[in-house]
Amino acid sequence: MTRSYKTKLHVANDAQNDFLVLCMAVKRKLYNLYRSVQFGLLETRKRLYPDYDAFKELPKETRNQFYISAAEFEKVFNHVIRVSGSYPAWWDQAPQKTRKQAFRDAERAFQNYFKGLAEEPRFKGYRARQAAYFSGSIRIQRDRIRLPL
Repeated sequence: MTRSYKTKLHVANDAQNDFLVLCMAVKRKLYNLYRSVQFGLLETRKRLYPDYDAFKELPKETRNQFYISAAEFEKVFNHVIRVSGSYPAWWDQAPQKTRKQAFRDAERAFQNYFKGLAEEPRFKGYRARQAAYFSGSIRIQRDRIRLPL
C-alpha cells in the first residue's frame, strides 16, 4: 500500500529555501507557458472552424495541428525557445524533472478539460498552493525529511 502525507516544510537554510522557491517558480512559469500556447491554438481553431461538428469531420492530421502534447511542446521548448535565449537563464538551474512534470501536469489538465471532467485550466499564480518535483530519493527520519537538494 502506498501512503502519502501532506506536510509543511521548514527549511534549514537559505540555500535550500532558494532551491525550493526556484523549482516552484520554474514549474509555475512553464505550466503557464504551455497553457498560453494551448489556448492560442484553441482560439485559432475556433476562429478557423467555428462549427465544432465540421471540425470533428476533418482528417486527424488537420485536427492534431490545433493541439500540442507535452512531449511535443518540450521538444519545441528545448530546440526553439532555449536555443533562442528568449527565456530567463535561471530556468536552467531547476532539475529537468521539474520542467518535464510542469508540461505533463498542464497536458493532464487540458485532457481532463477536453473530456469534461474538469474546468478550464487556470493560470497558476504565485500565491496559490505550489508543488515541485525532484529527481532522487526523499529520506524520512523520525523528525526530518531530507530532500535531494
